[in-house]
Amino acid sequence: MDPAVAYEVAALQALIVLQGIYGFVLLDYSVHALQLYRDLARHLFCIANRGAQLARLIVAAPSHDVRPLSAVAAFAQQLLDELSVLSPD
Repeated sequence: MDPAVAYEVAALQALIVLQGIYGFVLLDYSVHALQLYRDLARHLFCIANRGAQLARLIVAAPSHDVRPLSAVAAFAQQLLDELSVLSPD
């Protein structure tokens, strides 16, 4: 098991036990940060993957073929939608 994952699991188990003993919610900022980083990495991976798919479509499309343009536009829109999740502006 990856050491970072093992730490996260152990820290979360400790928090659950302490919450059960003392009866109130404890927030360990290191676990919170790990979860935030994990979620951010998940979003960034999706965006990078979508960008790679878009690049493959553009490179593989013959210059005289118009059909792939709809697929390129769809992937570009999905990429923009995923980017908007990261940017609250």
